[in-house]
Amino acid sequence: MQTQKGLVFRSFFFIALIFLFHPIPSHGLNASGIISSDTHWTTADSPIVITGDILVAQNSALTIDPGVGVIFQSRSDTARGYTLTIEGEMIAKGDPMHPIVFTAQDRTKPWGTIIFNDMSTDWNEAAATGSIMEYCVIEYGGNNPESAAMISCLNAMPLITHNVIRFSSTTGLLATASTDQGGINSLSGSIQIISNLIYKNSTGVQLSAEGGRLFDNYFLYNTRAVDLLVRSNDIQIKNNTIISSAPEIFGTGIQVQLDDPTSGIKSYLWEQTGGTPVVLQNPQSAKPTFNAPDPGGNVASLVFRLAVTDENGRQASETVRLTVIGSNAPPVARAGADQNVRIPQTVAQQVTVNLNGAASADSQGIAGYQWTQTSGMTVDLQDSNSANARFLVSQSVVAGDRMTFQLTVTDQGGLSSADTVDIIFYQNNVYPVAAAGSDQTVVQGQTVNLNGSGSSGQDDGISSYTWTQTEGPIVTIENPNTAIASFIAPQVGATAAETLTFRLTIVDKGGLPATDTISIKVKGSLIADPGADRTVSASEDVTLDGTRSVNHEARADVDLEANVFTIDYDPNQNTEGLKAGVMALSATDNASFQLDINSNNIIDTFNANYLVYMIAWPAVSTTIAMPGNYWGTNDSMTINNSIFDHKNNYNLPSVEFQPFTEQPIPDIGSTQTYPSIADAGADIQTSADQPVTLDGSQSYNPDGKAQYEWKQIQGPTVALKNTDQAKASFVAPLGGEKGTTLQFQLTVSTGSGFSHSDTTSVTVAPDAPIQVIDVGGCFLHTMAPSGKTGSGLNSIPVNTALALIFLLFVSISRRWISFVVWAMTLTISFCSPAFAGYFVVGGGAGGDADTYNVTMETGAKEINAGNLNLLFGVGIPFIPHGDKELPDQTISTPCPNNDFVRLENKRKGTEVGLLGKLGLELGSTSLYLTAIGGCTVYTESELARSQATGLHYEQSSKSKIGILFGGGISYFPDYLKWPIVIQADYDNVRGATGTIGWYW
Repeated sequence: MQTQKGLVFRSFFFIALIFLFHPIPSHGLNASGIISSDTHWTTADSPIVITGDILVAQNSALTIDPGVGVIFQSRSDTARGYTLTIEGEMIAKGDPMHPIVFTAQDRTKPWGTIIFNDMSTDWNEAAATGSIMEYCVIEYGGNNPESAAMISCLNAMPLITHNVIRFSSTTGLLATASTDQGGINSLSGSIQIISNLIYKNSTGVQLSAEGGRLFDNYFLYNTRAVDLLVRSNDIQIKNNTIISSAPEIFGTGIQVQLDDPTSGIKSYLWEQTGGTPVVLQNPQSAKPTFNAPDPGGNVASLVFRLAVTDENGRQASETVRLTVIGSNAPPVARAGADQNVRIPQTVAQQVTVNLNGAASADSQGIAGYQWTQTSGMTVDLQDSNSANARFLVSQSVVAGDRMTFQLTVTDQGGLSSADTVDIIFYQNNVYPVAAAGSDQTVVQGQTVNLNGSGSSGQDDGISSYTWTQTEGPIVTIENPNTAIASFIAPQVGATAAETLTFRLTIVDKGGLPATDTISIKVKGSLIADPGADRTVSASEDVTLDGTRSVNHEARADVDLEANVFTIDYDPNQNTEGLKAGVMALSATDNASFQLDINSNNIIDTFNANYLVYMIAWPAVSTTIAMPGNYWGTNDSMTINNSIFDHKNNYNLPSVEFQPFTEQPIPDIGSTQTYPSIADAGADIQTSADQPVTLDGSQSYNPDGKAQYEWKQIQGPTVALKNTDQAKASFVAPLGGEKGTTLQFQLTVSTGSGFSHSDTTSVTVAPDAPIQVIDVGGCFLHTMAPSGKTGSGLNSIPVNTALALIFLLFVSISRRWISFVVWAMTLTISFCSPAFAGYFVVGGGAGGDADTYNVTMETGAKEINAGNLNLLFGVGIPFIPHGDKELPDQTISTPCPNNDFVRLENKRKGTEVGLLGKLGLELGSTSLYLTAIGGCTVYTESELARSQATGLHYEQSSKSKIGILFGGGISYFPDYLKWPIVIQADYDNVRGATGTIGWYW
């Protein structure tokens, strides 16, 4: 035996050591900062607690497994929440039963935004790769003034599918082409937002991108479900259920603003065609980036080609050159301003022209200067290798001659640059300067202005202007003899380009002419614009900008088809008198679009002000066709009155809604199961032992198939019933001296991992003083507010008074008893004057009484009946049952709930009766042998114990009548000094009773 005990002890000690030194895996991972390499968040790390802003850098991927929870902590500065920015790739793919949850640690302090910016990896449909959010719950965010959304796609195209997007303080999902005038302003494609549940956001989806697809989404209880700022690419809104829920007539279901087209570019492709190779980041976006190489002390030249493709597959391209400056920047040559020089007036006159390059500069100092003549009559250039050169004007120079000189400067590192200066000779009148303006790039069909107003007459003004075309397809010049002429750019095709050259000739008032030329490059409707050539520094992060590329023929095709638009106010809002509009449409003056709204169910269930509201339309408006829809009615007048169109002369387009269907269109709208929205009901105030009903029937459950789960999460444990129903119940426990609070959580789901929970509180009031049965005393007696049980015998006078009151009640309510009482009283009163009467009082114990009884009796004796002397009496027995076996704190009211256990024993209350006595004198002994009969009235009580609190209650009370029978002796001794009577009785109710009194 000792050996076995030792073995057990050693085993226990060994196991304890294993637990002591074995490393216990920790759960939960804090995350913040920059993710610069591929990172994987698994359920073993969950929950991921975001303790600061996170950036997923380029060329890095963040992968999140199904079932992972991502919890954003609150910032001390609540003006903005923590943000997750994706410049690389994020793969967040949950599954239907194990969604990934992005939520707030404190729901009253929303987190910031999940931002996919232009550098992030877009979703590739064909390869099924790229950034994706699938089967995720994104909630309680949007606190980011810069993005104003919970998910922001800034010029990015992740796939957003099968998610729950809810409870955003601002917009649920924002897809935009730009953030401000200086930011990204073009989107390379169309974002896909498919099969999501989007509800209870300020705005569900705000789309101001170049294009998008909203398919099969379920929108509910958003202040505005969909807000579209349509630009130039296609917008397809199909098979969505869009439920309007706010008191706003301007399109709370969907608002479509048709803006002017920005680009019409579907895709971009950058490639390097010259110079030191660099790595382009995101070359398929409008604005790729690279790090400039370091040419050392030299200068490098990089050439990039941008090819853009429009929605029709047409392509255009253009190149841009970037000069990269290394550690030694090239010098800047400045040859000075052009000079007008008067020719020698006499043979003997010598005119010297000074060339001044002293304004040239270099950070390291200029090592050398070199002047050379490039055009004009050859001259003898003096000091050509210094900053200032000079020459003498030849006597053979005539007015109008022109010479050009080039200055080349070289710095200490051997880099050089050049500049030129013109010398123009005149006699008396300075030659004018013709300025035809800068070269231009325009679009076919565009009106082009030729502006020579920058020309100068130098000293006497300009007398004439003449514009002539010298190259390119012939065009008609309007106002060719003015400073500003114009022409219409010829058609050159969608992607081709032509160059037109024009010469401006001016003549000053002295008759001297001057000319200048300008080139106009005419492009087709599709233009690739990589920006101007520029200079950058070594190791600089350089952004190429193709956002000015444009398709001038782009048209926004907006397709709203097979959707369900309706109104359903949030039951938690006051909806009395509210009017809402389902759809709002507007357009700018120069918008180019095709609007197609057909095969939708547009249903007014709350008598909305307008189903379609037209606002801010161009002055010249056409008819908007909306055929093939169901409007909730088949009455044309009702439909027409629900559309705000050309009324009141607001220059709004009329809406043609014919033909329309007379029945709802079947099988349209979202295929998604409706959102799970739990509503646990209002908080409840109650007291101990009261039944409580938790009411979740206001949870969103349109088809009655939602699944409910109630559970208690705080407070004393109670027996919760019907936990899988909309309404659960329990009995309130004791509140104690200070009261107590219980909290319950209702979770509603629709058969998948997507669910929603809401809580409600039940406050149980402090336990109040209660009326309890006086254990050990009179059953009718109640306790003082102290709540302590009483003990001992109540006074006979009090009991007697209670008995008389009770007897009076009984006699009034039961007429036959009243008749007997009065008959006996009259009999005694009639007999007393002729015969001897008596009155006795006494008591006893035994029988059905728990402790004692009290009896009062009066009657007559010596009633002659032939040879017999009879005794006749009537009495009132009072039997106060003590109920010593009652549990403490038995409350003198029925149990307030049905959750009780009925006690087996029944308890009698105070018993009051009426008895009659008939006696026969034995000889002449003054001793009567008596028979007793009568009845008693009492309350029979059944007791119960509450299972919720353990308190005992009088569950039910019934008034009953009992039969009293027995016998006894009455003795009237006549040999004593006083006329007393002594009686001894025994019956089934009172047991043994003795009374004493007097007779007369």
